[in-house]
Amino acid sequence: ELGPYEVSDNPDGTDINPNLYGLGIAADGTVYVADAGGNTIYKIAPDTGEFSLFAVVPNLTDLTGATPTAEEAAMQPGPRQPVPTSVAIAPDGTITVVLLSESWNGPSVLDYQADGSYVARATDPLSMIVDATYGPDGLLYVSQLTADFSGEMPAPGAVYRIGTDGTATPVVEGLFFPHGIAFHPQSGNLFVTTNSIISAPDAPLGMLVRFDGIATPAA
Repeated sequence: ELGPYEVSDNPDGTDINPNLYGLGIAADGTVYVADAGGNTIYKIAPDTGEFSLFAVVPNLTDLTGATPTAEEAAMQPGPRQPVPTSVAIAPDGTITVVLLSESWNGPSVLDYQADGSYVARATDPLSMIVDATYGPDGLLYVSQLTADFSGEMPAPGAVYRIGTDGTATPVVEGLFFPHGIAFHPQSGNLFVTTNSIISAPDAPLGMLVRFDGIATPAA
């Protein structure tokens, strides 16, 4: 039960809003859980189920050192919350956390070490990131819920490959509210859930879609 800890301790000091969202499992079985509402990452021991606070994700203003635009400030006064949505474990054990960072052109990928220290990965600006996983090619892939949520009809989202130089390259585009992503480890086929929050007009209420050969396994 992680929600009561957010209610009693409120680690990030903002609104009390437990909202467990995504998780990653390390090679030793340790589970890392992103609390999107609490802006925290929890660490759970696989043998006992006991949890500890692994990290409080810094707000976007402190993370980027940037002053929000007038539009950003009007959307959410005060320090902008990062909203961590997913955790992915890199092949070398790095604990990668991705952020929703709605309407904010700044880092949306943080690489944590086991001691809780982090480095903001220099990537192309992306927002509305809701899931992440490492492919069999060893690279990070993230799903973008929508490219623009401001219009009457949200713009399509996409799945991006994050290169070693930080370049974000779309590998699948034109998806309506894509969310969870996973790879088949041998084939490199990508599986994506779409129509995740609401469905497109005349579309099924949620779909699981396969895209073949997206991530060629590393030799």
